[in-house]
Amino acid sequence: MYHAQQWRMIQIDLKARQCPENPSAGADIWGEFVHESGTIVKIPAFWNGEKDYGIRFAPTKTGIWNYRISALPEILGLDGMTGQVNCQPYEGQEDIYRHGFLKKGPRGRYLSYQDNTPFFWLGDTHWGFITQEQWDESNDPSMASQFKGMVNCRKTQGFTVYQCNMQCLFKPDNDRPFYRPVTYFIETDQGWLPNLDVFKNNMDLKMAYLSDLGFVIALGFSWYSSIDNPGAADFYKMVARYIIARYGAYPIVWTLAGEVAGYNQDKRNIYINGWRQVALEIQRLDGYGHLQTCHYTNERPLADYYQEEDWYDFTLNQCGHGDLPINQKVYRAHMDKYPVTPFVEGEALYDGLTTIEDLQRRTVDAQMVRLAAYTAMQNGACGYTYGAQGCWNGQWDWPQKEENTYWGSMPWFKGIYLDGADSMKIMRDFYEQIEWFNLSPMYHACQIHNPENTEQFLLRATPEVMTSPDTRIVTAYFKGIAVFPLRLNGLAFDAYRMQWFDPSTGKWQEEESFVKTVSGGVEIPVKPDEKDWMLVLTAWEEEV
Repeated sequence: MYHAQQWRMIQIDLKARQCPENPSAGADIWGEFVHESGTIVKIPAFWNGEKDYGIRFAPTKTGIWNYRISALPEILGLDGMTGQVNCQPYEGQEDIYRHGFLKKGPRGRYLSYQDNTPFFWLGDTHWGFITQEQWDESNDPSMASQFKGMVNCRKTQGFTVYQCNMQCLFKPDNDRPFYRPVTYFIETDQGWLPNLDVFKNNMDLKMAYLSDLGFVIALGFSWYSSIDNPGAADFYKMVARYIIARYGAYPIVWTLAGEVAGYNQDKRNIYINGWRQVALEIQRLDGYGHLQTCHYTNERPLADYYQEEDWYDFTLNQCGHGDLPINQKVYRAHMDKYPVTPFVEGEALYDGLTTIEDLQRRTVDAQMVRLAAYTAMQNGACGYTYGAQGCWNGQWDWPQKEENTYWGSMPWFKGIYLDGADSMKIMRDFYEQIEWFNLSPMYHACQIHNPENTEQFLLRATPEVMTSPDTRIVTAYFKGIAVFPLRLNGLAFDAYRMQWFDPSTGKWQEEESFVKTVSGGVEIPVKPDEKDWMLVLTAWEEEV
């Protein structure tokens, strides 16, 4: 009998009597786990070298699970094997195991754990986590490992998601020239075989480390253009099967591929249709039904391919790095169209990156990061993925050639310490304190006292407002520009307490004021200074 803790992975090792010519693709092996309550989880096995196979299982309930192995061809000698797993309650402190793997929340506007506890998605971007990030080497003297050092840092800063991509190539990809190629699968006369050195000595170590620290691993297989080759869809379906078998018992979210539709209109449908085949294969194979999405392209209006397809669970948007506007208008249009699809802003204004603007390329700072993050959250997002220059691409050191600095020259050991990451911890703490999942955007609530009421001015100057259904609590995010006095309308209570929150420090101003509503609104003073601020109004039901 195997012993396990709820939601934690255990590996059941299988020794075949004899293997087919291709021990990976030529063997169809499954484990069916049946809980004493009748719950069934079916999981594919993976080849682990020579005659060794493995099935990784994370029990979703405490109690006794009986399993049975089905295996073809018969020469394997595995078909009909049985066993038991005794699952005890999880004994640690990580929320993903205390509450269970992720799912869509009860109202379809946020993500939650299995027990319906709301989940705040705070991601960190690491597209090169396998291809670039070193496990046993570091050029930062404070860290023995580049990979573990970055993960540990983000853990202390309250991040909950490691957003990454395998960069698994079917053919050489000229669109991703800055990543060191890694051969995940080797083509043989008998078909594709997994490169076990990569899996055992690189990816296994990193996936286990992330899961042990309680991170949700948001994993993509490759980038959009990789699907545009004869046989590529079948290749990535094979990749998906192996990755699901090897890592599907971890707390994972499938993000399919990066920027799935690409930016070549002639090939857009080729990319979308090709990756859809892979998504449907994931849906068929994943016994846990982990959440599935895709990393969107940067578009206006916001990209919406795959919306309302039954395999697609939530939006992982990309508002980009400065070439297109990030404001209430673009978010509202999308969320009004898809009101029961949770929305995560998955890529915008990486900290320290040089923006791609037509008129002026700027270096993103912490305030610009907050502008993107709070704008998304105040307009209905259920989370945000941060990115830091040097970390998202795993840049090892300062570049030696000027032509390599298009996005900025900062290496990982500088990017990991940028101030924007601390701002993200503050943001998460703030929203969890006010129970953000009960709040919704409050549009057309602000009336600015200024004659320059053009649409462009209003989008820049109007604070982003959220409220609870009864307007008992209201939050208004003021951007880092000069703002005129304004009136906030649509309030249901007679009086409110007003207090300013500093999103750069996480501190509340000691002074607070109390105001009575007049005709359902209150006058809001000018924010304390030129930087960004959050104003919080809380209903006051006593005499002011």
